[in-house]
Amino acid sequence: MPCRDQPSIFRRHVAWVRRCDRNAATCVAWCGDHADCMGRLSVDAVHRALQNVLALAPSSSR
Repeated sequence: MPCRDQPSIFRRHVAWVRRCDRNAATCVAWCGDHADCMGRLSVDAVHRALQNVLALAPSSSR
């Protein structure tokens, strides 16, 4: 998502982080009680993404 571009987490800049911390006042696609982009994520999609990341991890870190 092009608007998910905030490279910070826990008030620290992290170069590889791309997240959204917007709210109803600042989000361009707020839908009820959440950002529309977050509502489109499914548990299955997150599960597959985590499996892909873990498959790429060196075996010593698992």
